[in-house]
Amino acid sequence: MSGALARRRAVPWAVGAALALGSGGCGGRPASAPGPAASTSDAPRVEFSFPTPDGGAFTSAAARGRATAVVFVTTYDAASQVLAQRIADLARRMRPRINACAVVLEAPRYAPLVQVFGETLRLGYPVALADEATRRGDGPFGRVDRVPVVVVLDRAGRERWRHAGLVSTRRLERALANAAEQGLGSRP
Repeated sequence: MSGALARRRAVPWAVGAALALGSGGCGGRPASAPGPAASTSDAPRVEFSFPTPDGGAFTSAAARGRATAVVFVTTYDAASQVLAQRIADLARRMRPRINACAVVLEAPRYAPLVQVFGETLRLGYPVALADEATRRGDGPFGRVDRVPVVVVLDRAGRERWRHAGLVSTRRLERALANAAEQGLGSRP
């Protein structure tokens, strides 16, 4: 095959990939409809504890009091990296402040790689390892069968929004702002 023909065949794939990444379409349809995942104050709180490579943990108790973005990722997925960075940007500039955590859906033996993931991307928020139950799909956040997936919790720790695949910064900011307003009168 000639070099010109090879380039012509490669272009549609590259354009399609760029459109999918740019439009937020990578990862398929949202795991739930946009907007609140649970609209009542009696929705259950999500209780979790994910270990961090440095020996600490990111827990539901530490997340309460602020809207929280929990993003499920893998270290080798480009869309995961993009979404993790979008959340880092929001965590730096949103007022009121938000919490964030990246939960890597990889085995514990990859803890050094998980730490490098957070440091290389300069996330500024905890990067944790998913527990066995979460990797199996029966953890506190239910089934997470693709990456990236972002879950937004309100100030009381209740799930309010979920999206699979890339999502625009604007939609993510709106979901976090809505979650920051919810759970105000709730007690832990």
